[in-house]
Amino acid sequence: MGILFFASVTFVMDYIETMCTSIELLNNSCTSMGEWFNYRKILDEKMQILRRKMEELSSTEEDVNAELRNAEYKFGKKPKRIVENWLKDVKCKTTEAQYLQGKAGKRRYLWRSQFLQLVEKNIQEVIKLVERGRFSDGLLIDVHDQRGDALLTTPLVGQITAEKHLEKIWKCLMNDEIIRIGVYGMGGVGKTTIVSHVNNQLLENPSSTYHVYWVTVSQESTILKLQNDIAKYIKLDLSNEDNQSKRAAKLLKALGGKKFVLILDDMWTVFPPEEIGIPIGVNEGKLFITTRSLEVCRGMKCQERIKVEPLSPEEAWKLFVEKLGSDKVLNPEIEEIAKSMAEECAGLPLAIITIARSMTGVDDIHDWRSALYELREYANGLIDMEGQVFNLLKFSYDRLKDEILQQCLLYCALFPEDYKIPRVDLIVDWLAEGLIDERRTRKAEYDRGHAILNKLENVCLLEKAEDDEGQICVKMHDVIRDMALNITRKNGSAVFLVKAGLQLLEIPNEREWSKNLERVSLMNNLIDGQLSCFHVTQVPQTTHPSVAI
Repeated sequence: MGILFFASVTFVMDYIETMCTSIELLNNSCTSMGEWFNYRKILDEKMQILRRKMEELSSTEEDVNAELRNAEYKFGKKPKRIVENWLKDVKCKTTEAQYLQGKAGKRRYLWRSQFLQLVEKNIQEVIKLVERGRFSDGLLIDVHDQRGDALLTTPLVGQITAEKHLEKIWKCLMNDEIIRIGVYGMGGVGKTTIVSHVNNQLLENPSSTYHVYWVTVSQESTILKLQNDIAKYIKLDLSNEDNQSKRAAKLLKALGGKKFVLILDDMWTVFPPEEIGIPIGVNEGKLFITTRSLEVCRGMKCQERIKVEPLSPEEAWKLFVEKLGSDKVLNPEIEEIAKSMAEECAGLPLAIITIARSMTGVDDIHDWRSALYELREYANGLIDMEGQVFNLLKFSYDRLKDEILQQCLLYCALFPEDYKIPRVDLIVDWLAEGLIDERRTRKAEYDRGHAILNKLENVCLLEKAEDDEGQICVKMHDVIRDMALNITRKNGSAVFLVKAGLQLLEIPNEREWSKNLERVSLMNNLIDGQLSCFHVTQVPQTTHPSVAI
C-alpha cells in the first residue's frame, strides 16, 4: 500500500511538472524551443559551475577559519565584525546551495526557467562571497588590552609588618632575574590579603606591562583544574582536548607571547610548571605562589621565599580594638582581659578579627572572664599550629550560640574554595534545606535569611563580595572553610562529602560514601562531560544521601 501511494505521488508530481512546463512554454514566447529541449544540459552545466564556485568558497572559508584559530593565541585581538558577518553569510549560502542541489537532483521544482534563474543568481552570489573573503586588510582588529582583573581588597592590617612584606615582594617582581617567588605563612596570617594588594598595584602601575592572572588553587586541586582555570583567564578553549600534554602545549604557546605574572594562591601541592603549561622565564613570565608550606616553595623552585610573619603584639592589640568597634572607653579590667584575648590569637589577623567581632557589644566583666577562659581552653594543648588556628576560629563559631546560624555557616563550606555565593541563591538553598524556620510569608523568610547573612558577616565568619555580573555575594575565607569542614567530621567520619570545583570526571568511589553522610557537594565538576550542577540533600543517618549532578 505504501509503495502504491509513493508511486501515485511521483506520477502526480511528474504530471504537474509537465503541465507547468507546457504553460511556461506558452507564456515565454521569447524563449526558444531549442533552449527548452536542451534544458537538462543547461541545468547540469550551471549546477557544475555552482559546485565549483562552492568548492572555492569552502576553501576560502577553511583558510579564514584556520587563520582565526591561530589568532586565538594573539592577545588583544579579535575577528573584525565584517569577518564574522561573512562567515554567517557563507553558512547560509552553503545551506541554500545544498538545497538547490537536492532539488536539481530529484527534479522537484515547478517552473524550469525560474529555477535556472535561481541557480544563476546563486552562482553570482557565491562569486561575490569569494571576492569578499579575500580580506586584504586582515581578519583581526585590536581590542582593549585587558591586563588582568583588579581584586576587591580589604585594608592591610599591621602597617609596619605589611609594608615590610609589600616592599620585599615588589623588589622581587621588579627584578628581571627573579622569575619564581613564593610567599608562605600559616593559615590566617594574611598572605592572600597582601598578595591581592600586589595584584592591584601591578595593574595600576603605569610603568608595568605585565599581564596579571590570579588563580585560586585549593587543597585538592589537580593539573587538569589548574590548566582549565588558567585557560579561562587567557580566553583559551581547552574543552575539546583531554590529553594533559597537548593541553600544556597549548597553554605554553598561548602564554609565551606576553610578559605575565601568574599568581597561584593557596598552593598545597607541588605541580611542575612545565606539566601545567606555564612558560616560566620565556618572555619574562613570572610565577608567584602563596602557600602555607615552605616545602611547597622549595618544590616549586622559588628563588625568593618570603615568610609572612604574624602581627607584633602592638599591631595585634590595635587591630583587636579596631574590630571590637566599641565607642566606649574600655573598663581597665575589661581592657586587661581583652589584651589577653588578643595575645591568645598569636598575631593572626583572621583570628583577631573574628574573635574581636564576637565580643562586640559585650559589657559585662563576667562575660569577658568567661570568654577568656573558654578561649584559653580552645588554644591550649595544641602543638600543631593549624589545629590551634582552627580552634581559635571555632571559638568564634561557638560564640554564635545559635544552631541555625551555625548550620547556615557550615552549609557555605559546600561551595568551592573562594567561591562567590549570591546571597539570594544561598537563602533559597537554606529554605529548601529547612535551615530557616518557616514563617507566614516568603518575604518574611527571605528577611530572616538576609538577617542571618548580616550576622555572619558582622562577626567576620563570612565576607562581602560581588561577582562578575554585579550580584551581591558572600565568600568564605579558606581557613574558615577548612575549620567548618573540620567541624562536620563526627567520630572521624565526614558528615559532608565535598568535592566541589575539582573538575572531577566521575563520581567519587564508594569508599568515600560513609553511612553518616548528610550532605554532598559535587558542583563545578566535569562528570559525564558536563559541568555538574550544585545539589545537596540532607538525609537520615541510616541511609545514603542522594545526589543530583
